[in-house]
Amino acid sequence: MLKKKFIIGTLILLVIIAFLESYDVRGVEELSYVIAIGIDVSEENENNIILTVQVATTKPQESGGTSSLETNLLSVETDSIGLGFNILNTLSTNELNLSHCSAIVFSEELAKKGIEPHFDNLANNIEIRPTATIIVANNTAQEFLVSTSESEDISADFYNSFIESSETTSYIPDASLSSFYSALHDDVIQPSCVYGFSDGSNIENIGLAAFKGDKYIGRLSGIQTIIHNILTNKLDSATLSLLSPIDNKSIINIKLSLAKNTDINISYNESTKIPNIECSINLEGKILSAATNYAFNNSDDLNRLKMAINNKIAYETNNYLKKISYEYNSDIVGFFGYLKRHFLTYDELKNIKWDESFKNATFNINSNIELTSNYLFPRI
Repeated sequence: MLKKKFIIGTLILLVIIAFLESYDVRGVEELSYVIAIGIDVSEENENNIILTVQVATTKPQESGGTSSLETNLLSVETDSIGLGFNILNTLSTNELNLSHCSAIVFSEELAKKGIEPHFDNLANNIEIRPTATIIVANNTAQEFLVSTSESEDISADFYNSFIESSETTSYIPDASLSSFYSALHDDVIQPSCVYGFSDGSNIENIGLAAFKGDKYIGRLSGIQTIIHNILTNKLDSATLSLLSPIDNKSIINIKLSLAKNTDINISYNESTKIPNIECSINLEGKILSAATNYAFNNSDDLNRLKMAINNKIAYETNNYLKKISYEYNSDIVGFFGYLKRHFLTYDELKNIKWDESFKNATFNINSNIELTSNYLFPRI
């Protein structure tokens, strides 16, 4: 009997708990969805930050038609991300929900100081998706979010276009929260993310923001970002423009993709402490545009074009590698991981001070491209 009463009492308690939990559930109409987060340095207190959220809200139609979405910004000065969100929740009519956050924007000024304390707080927030795009803005993060609000009716679409752009143009790197977090806590590769420009209502996102640890140290151009994606095997497709090797006047556009993963080999001179990095790049190319007097079904012209493309890829790769090694000394490719494969024990590896030797590295670049025949143009 006692056991029966205990079971009945337990069931009643579970039912009560279930009802209490359902009472606290928030409906969609009671939530404000954050689609982007911006973090800036406070001008008043160097130990504080300015936390800005871009919120999607429903905009009713006067004519009685269907409602649309518009974006609003909420900002607060705080000493921590967590406290900032708590304060912003008191300023918002509805509870802020981060599950639809598509971008996390840091100002260049803050990124130069170091973002790890703020970034770890965001990465540990279970509401924020690991696919959110990490961006370093040339101006303040708040100005960047204002510009996106003016340029798009639904700014989430704007941030989602980053991913599509990365896959189709390769002018930006893989910059998800998960990949950045992984690199930030990895011993073989340095972090990188998207570099964003904002000027009024104009937005441009071409290039890569390079980090050394958690500090932003410099920007790479669009073509250098393509090279980065080639070396890290993240290239889906990209368009390369080059001066015609036939007449040295017109421009030829080539669609590039990886024929196979880039082959990277590293040798290390124990006496000089200088690594030599060899990169063998294998690409496929399709001619997208060319003048009508090009006979690319002619083997001589085709070979001249291949040589011109290979020379340009090798030249741009060499410039990229010198930039990240000599100037930035930041291994955002992860070359150290390739070097580690040559050592069987940690004792053998620990004598190599990669941070010092990488900035003196030498490079050998070999590029090979195969042009597919279905895009070749006959002479007209």
